Amino acid sequence: WKDCIDALLLCKSRFGLYDEQKKLLKSVYREHGMVTELIAFLKYETCNTTQHDLTNIKELRTLLAADEWKSFSFDLRNKDSTSQIKGDYLAFLEDWNALMEYIEDEKSMQALNSINRYGDRLIKYYPDRMTDIYERIADSIAETMHDRSSYSYYVYWLNKMGKTEAGKSRAEEKAIEIMKKMSNRRALKDELRKAGYVV
Repeated sequence: WKDCIDALLLCKSRFGLYDEQKKLLKSVYREHGMVTELIAFLKYETCNTTQHDLTNIKELRTLLAADEWKSFSFDLRNKDSTSQIKGDYLAFLEDWNALMEYIEDEKSMQALNSINRYGDRLIKYYPDRMTDIYERIADSIAETMHDRSSYSYYVYWLNKMGKTEAGKSRAEEKAIEIMKKMSNRRALKDELRKAGYVV
């Protein structure tokens, strides 16, 4: 097994490792109680490679002492290498304030993906801020919608607004306003009717 580790580390230094090789190296470290080496490798993977899940971070949380985890977690928030899992990471930490700020700072389609992914959790903690975001998205869609698909998407965001009492009344008002403005669009009226906004 020592030869296996040496071979994998040599490969890592020269060419990098494929996912299966990384799993093998972590497995060998675990099986032989090489906790220090495992922690070092997990930290490297977390901080220096593009990740799409939280597997290594979750394992680090179980391996590191409380003060070490706190320090590592604090540093990790500021690293660009975690950008692709930033939202998942903040949700994992249950740092709802930081996640809310992250959502508000994001731009364009990436923001929509994140809002869809975390909005239902964030609206419990920040109902007003999330309702405002949903309303802005609905307003943006309303400016360019022209077919049933876009009408349905507009209603989708109205429904998101309706997750709170205040948002529900605002969504209902918007539905009435848009129907008056676009009264000749039968498909729009149909989508609004199906969602219960008009009769």
